[in-house]
Amino acid sequence: MKFPSIAAFDKHLKEAYPDHLAPMFLIVTPDEYERRKNIDKITSLIQKKDATVRIVRLSGLEDPLEHVKGELFTPSLWGGLTLVIYEAVDKIKNNAELVTHFPPGVHLVMGASGFKAVSELYQKGKKEIVALDMGDEKPWEKERRLQEWLVHEARAHQKILNSDVVHYLMQHLGPDLATLDQELAKLICFVGDKSRIELEDAKAICGTRDLFTGWQLAEKIVWDRAAFLGEKLSDMGFLFPFIGQLRYHLQLGYRLAELIESKATPGDIKHHFPSLRPQQIEKFSTQARARKPIFFHRGLEMLYNLEFASKSSPLDIGVLFDLFQAKLYEKTVSPSK
Repeated sequence: MKFPSIAAFDKHLKEAYPDHLAPMFLIVTPDEYERRKNIDKITSLIQKKDATVRIVRLSGLEDPLEHVKGELFTPSLWGGLTLVIYEAVDKIKNNAELVTHFPPGVHLVMGASGFKAVSELYQKGKKEIVALDMGDEKPWEKERRLQEWLVHEARAHQKILNSDVVHYLMQHLGPDLATLDQELAKLICFVGDKSRIELEDAKAICGTRDLFTGWQLAEKIVWDRAAFLGEKLSDMGFLFPFIGQLRYHLQLGYRLAELIESKATPGDIKHHFPSLRPQQIEKFSTQARARKPIFFHRGLEMLYNLEFASKSSPLDIGVLFDLFQAKLYEKTVSPSK
């Protein structure tokens, strides 16, 4: 069963919980944050069903099929459910071998950035797999969906989001769910007991100058080298949109590196990134070719950990960010070498 939209997929999850959750899920989208968000959604449902569930997280960039199969057949020490999360399944050859009859009480959730590399897997197991396929979503479709998401998410928090606020956020933050998610959360906190979020509220905490500076710094860090942010790291109004901007460039690099490895033509690459200028495509392609998908994938993992630590760790955010940049480049090979 394959769903082309998050709304239809969510409706299925609601109807299937708790007794009819599929043994296998496949989440396909080039957006790392959206993929993780939907995987987390499934994970939460299974944890709600069984608080003792054994969770194993693996990646096709580092873990072979044999490792995944071994975890699928390893019983939980507590005798409960087992959940195996296998990201980047599209990076594994013969991934259709994962479609097998593993024990009851075991769930496999797979993530992929595109559907082509997992089409055989889906065809082989489509009677057991529930898939969300957003791999071919057009830019204008994504923008419209995120606009609707902003309004719906605000309503879920008993807030009314004016249309001019939606336009302002999309114009200045771009169609990036991670950044929009963070900025909307800030706005909801900022307005307090007010029932309506207005344009003045958005302008008060989403400064366009800092957003522009953030885009420049994020591009420099991902595509060039580490940058010094100084006092900006103590400004939460700058930091959380900046994390989203870093994520955007890491996701861009990940997808671009994937296309280059698959021998995509310049025309194919331009089709996937219609908003990039030719000079940007040339610059980014040089770096993506040298660093390969694993650099950007690890960067996304480390950024996720940074974001979590920034909200829960006693360490200063400046120290956490310095560690992030150091780890990001510790295994990088310069394109000139």
